Amino acid sequence: MKLIAINIDDLKLESLMNDFKIIYNEMKEQDITLVITSNKQYNKLYSIFSVYDNIYYVAENGALIMHNNEVIEKNTFSEMEVVLILEDLLEYSDMIVCVSGVKGAYLQSKDRAYYDNFKQYYEKLELVDNFEELDDQVIKFVGYVNNADESSDKCDVMFVENQVIDEHLIAFSMEDVTSNTGIEAICRKMNISKDDITCYDGINALEEASELLKRNKIS
Repeated sequence: MKLIAINIDDLKLESLMNDFKIIYNEMKEQDITLVITSNKQYNKLYSIFSVYDNIYYVAENGALIMHNNEVIEKNTFSEMEVVLILEDLLEYSDMIVCVSGVKGAYLQSKDRAYYDNFKQYYEKLELVDNFEELDDQVIKFVGYVNNADESSDKCDVMFVENQVIDEHLIAFSMEDVTSNTGIEAICRKMNISKDDITCYDGINALEEASELLKRNKIS
């Protein structure tokens, strides 16, 4: 076993703080690479795990891969794609749009009432007058709606695949870019075979990873 990837999106912060340190130390002792995956912004993830070193982050549904505060890989939309995608998204009158970039995330000032709804996913969130002159490379879009499941079925936006994040939020990510493609990019960089990795997600992710580490240590 050379790499373990853990998706934290379904984990409560309390369990992360209580259990993560034990798993991290065990993986460090066994010289196993740790990858954190999430639909959240890298800055948000780093604010939680900054006390731990040498972690790889697959953030924003796989769009941004970071290690030691350095960009390992990024999947960005072209300027024209951003224009066309925003045209489609902003046509949905019941949707509040947030734009995710490599450096931060952006919400239009007129939508400041929804700031706290997006802040749970974005540590670095900036209010802007409009999206036309963002000094950033765009990697994802997120829409706030009343009913994410219902709205997701109706959304038809070019260049993106949509994914329901929770009751109100829908992520619009680059086609064929996922957390799995991010993990694969890390494996290529480190020359790690797919046979030497294990991925966990869901509410029992930490518990399952801990059990694997115990078995690996015994063997």
